Amino acid sequence: MADDQQEFEYAHLSNQLIALNATALGFAAGLVLGLFLFIGTLWRLFYLGETPNPGPGGGLGIAMFLSAVLPGYSISVTGALVGGVYGFALGTISGAGVGSLYNVLTGLRRRAAANQSQQ
Repeated sequence: MADDQQEFEYAHLSNQLIALNATALGFAAGLVLGLFLFIGTLWRLFYLGETPNPGPGGGLGIAMFLSAVLPGYSISVTGALVGGVYGFALGTISGAGVGSLYNVLTGLRRRAAANQSQQ
C-alpha cells in the first residue's frame, strides 16, 4: 500500500509544471539584450574606434548587419542608445513570446495528464 502511495505522489509531482510569468520573462530578456547591445556598441566604439576594421575581430560584419537590420544604429554613442532601445524592445517581445508559448504548451500537457488520470 505504501508503494502505491509513493508511486501516486511521484506521478502527481512529475506532472506539475510551473507556469512562467511571460511579462517578467520578457522584461528580463529585454533588459539583458538592450544592455548587451548598448555596452557592446560602446565597447566597440571606445576600444576599436568608430570605423569598423575589415580584419578578423574588427566587427565589420556585425556592425554592417546591425546597421542594416536596425534603422538608425551605428557605431556611435547615439547608435549605442538606439541599439539599446531596439535590443530592449526585441528582447521583451521575444521573451514574452517564449514565456507565452511555454505556458500554452504546459497547459496542453496538464490537460492531457488530467484526461489520462481520469480514464
